Amino acid sequence: VEDTKDLTQYVELKKFLASVNGSETAHEVLVKAAFDLKLQGSFAFNIIWSKDRTKIAEIYHVPVEQVRVGTPNEDGKVKDYYLSADWTQYRKKEYAPKRVCAFNTNDRREASQLLYNGLYSPAMEIYHTPDYVASTNWVQVDNLTSDYHLNNIANGFSGSYFINFANG
Repeated sequence: VEDTKDLTQYVELKKFLASVNGSETAHEVLVKAAFDLKLQGSFAFNIIWSKDRTKIAEIYHVPVEQVRVGTPNEDGKVKDYYLSADWTQYRKKEYAPKRVCAFNTNDRREASQLLYNGLYSPAMEIYHTPDYVASTNWVQVDNLTSDYHLNNIANGFSGSYFINFANG
C-alpha cells in the first residue's frame, strides 16, 4: 500500500486494521495470537473471505487448545482442521468438532479458513511446542516446593522447624 501511494487502498487498509472482525482491532487479535505463541508454541486465525472471495473480510483469533490438525495428504500438507470448544466432551452435540479448511490464497471455495502455524519443533511435523518445554519439570519442582513451604506456614510448621530471631 505504501509503495503504490494509492490513498484509497491506504484508507481501506486502515479501516480494516481498526476493526478486523467487527469487534476487535488487528492489534487486539495479534496480542491474543502472540500470547498463544509464547504459551503454547503455536497460534491460529480464522480467516473469512469476502462474499466475492477477492479479499479477506474478517480475521478472528482461535484459541490453539480448540484446534486439532487433520490428516496430512500424501505431500505432507494439511488440508483441514477441526475445532471444538471442549475436546474432553467432543461426543456431545454442542462440542462436536467442526471441520475448517486450511488457509489457502489459491483455493477460496470455502469462505472460512484456518491459518495455523507456530515455532519450529524438531521431530514435530504437525503440532508445535513452546520454546520453554525443556524447563517444565523445573517449573513444577519450584511450584511444589513453594506449595510445601506455604502449607507448613499455614499449618503452624512441622516439628522440624523453628524460627530464631537474631536481634534479641
